[in-house]
Amino acid sequence: MTFLDPAAGILAAGIAAPIVVLLYFLKLRRRPVRVSAVFLWAMAAEDLQVNVPLRWPRASWILLLQLLGLLLLCVAIARPAVSSDVGNSGSVIIMIDASAAMAAEDAPGPEGAPVSRLARAKRSAREMIDRMALGSASGDGQSRAMVISFAAGAKVETPFTASRAELRRAVDAVEQTDQPADLDAALGVVRAFAFAGEENEDARVRPVLILLSGGGFVRAPPASRQGAGGADVRFVRIGPPPDARRDNLGIAALSARRDEERPSAARVFVRVVNAGPEGVEAPLIVRVNGEAARAVALDIPGAPARAPAAAGAEEDPAGDALVGERSTSVEIEAPGRSLIEASIERPDALSPDNAAAIVLDEPRPPRIILVAPEDGSGRPSPDPALAHALRVVAGQGSVRIAGASSFIAGAESQYAADLIVFDRVRPARTPALPTLSFAAGLPIEGLALAQPEAGSSTPFVSWRRAHPVMRGVVLDNLAVGLPMTLTLPDGAAALANGRDGPLIGLLEDRGVGRIIVGFEVERSGWWLNVSFAVFVANSVERLIGRSEAALSRSFTTTEPVSIRAALGASRLTLQGPGAASFAVDDRAAVGPPIPGAGPLVSIGVLPRAGVYRAEGAADADRLIPVNLLSPAASALRTADSVDIGGARIASGGAGGATPREVWPWFALGAIAVLTLEWALFAWRMRV
Repeated sequence: MTFLDPAAGILAAGIAAPIVVLLYFLKLRRRPVRVSAVFLWAMAAEDLQVNVPLRWPRASWILLLQLLGLLLLCVAIARPAVSSDVGNSGSVIIMIDASAAMAAEDAPGPEGAPVSRLARAKRSAREMIDRMALGSASGDGQSRAMVISFAAGAKVETPFTASRAELRRAVDAVEQTDQPADLDAALGVVRAFAFAGEENEDARVRPVLILLSGGGFVRAPPASRQGAGGADVRFVRIGPPPDARRDNLGIAALSARRDEERPSAARVFVRVVNAGPEGVEAPLIVRVNGEAARAVALDIPGAPARAPAAAGAEEDPAGDALVGERSTSVEIEAPGRSLIEASIERPDALSPDNAAAIVLDEPRPPRIILVAPEDGSGRPSPDPALAHALRVVAGQGSVRIAGASSFIAGAESQYAADLIVFDRVRPARTPALPTLSFAAGLPIEGLALAQPEAGSSTPFVSWRRAHPVMRGVVLDNLAVGLPMTLTLPDGAAALANGRDGPLIGLLEDRGVGRIIVGFEVERSGWWLNVSFAVFVANSVERLIGRSEAALSRSFTTTEPVSIRAALGASRLTLQGPGAASFAVDDRAAVGPPIPGAGPLVSIGVLPRAGVYRAEGAADADRLIPVNLLSPAASALRTADSVDIGGARIASGGAGGATPREVWPWFALGAIAVLTLEWALFAWRMRV
């Protein structure tokens, strides 16, 4: 047992106890006595002895009961508390979910009015901090706590501290985001702090982790889910019960494509999800540059009922969201670069998912440079199949062929191009533009392409069919002659593999996409297959996103944002749901300047959804649409348990994570004792 306010109890006892005892020293206590003879008055006269000042009082059950009742009241004032199952743990980690779902106003507030889940979670965290016995001896150390907030990632609001005021400030500093909740990413931070500062592993005490969340997470497969680093987990569900009715519509997907026959027109595709069990009718408004262009009445079906778990199986309450959905498309006029916004004109529990935006660039076919070796006469000699595929993909765009010797480092600046394709040519330095390389590497650390052995060959063993670059690409029964040994740097993705390793790889180099093909086109039967042209078209779409049909650009609240600075700009200033400012210098740049614009600058992840305006950015990047687009967040699911490291943690109070106050029991005990004292006094006073 511990006392949360011992000073108040000591002060009360120091004042009240002397007063009670002093009354027994000074007060004359007489009671009427009926006697049958005069000599019996001598016994009654003994009461006069109490009038002697400072006479030691006689033993009295009433005095004893009064002192006992007073003691119990003073103990209650000192706020006694017990922590039954924490043992001598000295560390408490409070983890607060700040994801988009926590903005839902479906949690009752102190006066019954609905408040956001995050506001309720922060209030619960402050109450826990007030009940903690911080700074008191606990095992071999001192009781302490820390605060972590999380959404798509985790943020340490304050490290371990015994300061109650610091912990309350950290809770107040937790900011709402419009990101889905990734519990596994947050648990990685918890594991790093679980036993921080405890050097003696044999004497380590399990810290307590208090998870304040609704329980709807984006999770890894069960086999690869993270644990809490040995912490003793308490899950406190914030929000309504899992079977409560949810009223929320959200935009889960938004895209736009220009019409190939009429580039000034565009078709907008929107997918809307419904978290509630009943169908809902709602208007969908599509705006172009702030002006309403189309209005559509949508009838979104309700979410399907979750099938009961099989016998003996555990239902995963944080699995994929079950929502009703409806997709639609509308045609609009957008002759130039346009900001297209789609919004659901209906109030519901969550507002950030009611709108989404996308920038549709001006219709312009791609411009491609193909760099190839030169023949004996000094003319570039590209692979015919590759050159033909690029011309088909470019359509009305341009494919300019350059020789290897004439294409020196930095020469791409003289071309107005979107993509450079290297055919058996390795440049002296990495270009600033996206690149597609065949049988040639790039001067990037960790990337290597070794020459093949004579007569070697390999079939395609596996490839990522679902990846956008490989979608529609068929590599069955295809063999590659003279395959090169491709080594990819950390973070790169192998899109296709042979017997000895990757044959096609994708990587991001300072925000610029690179695709590497580790063999010559003519040494495979691939160029005879239509899927080769599909691969080239997918690669162009992935690397530059610019074809006659697709010119849209947007980000989600979990994607890092990189934009081009204007030529000569020294600072980028963002205005929108959040404000920020970035210096344009060598430290901030993730890509070199290109003709007509400055360097590529990474501004990181923008966690709030909305349209940002960037002062100091190139014209094409002045508008930055950031969207939630998460069916899991729009579902607003809650759960009664979470899976952490394979263990099912049921929802409940913080339990033993913080001391539980028991002062009401002491107050009731004091009332019972004083009632007994009154009854005894009344019995003695009876006539």
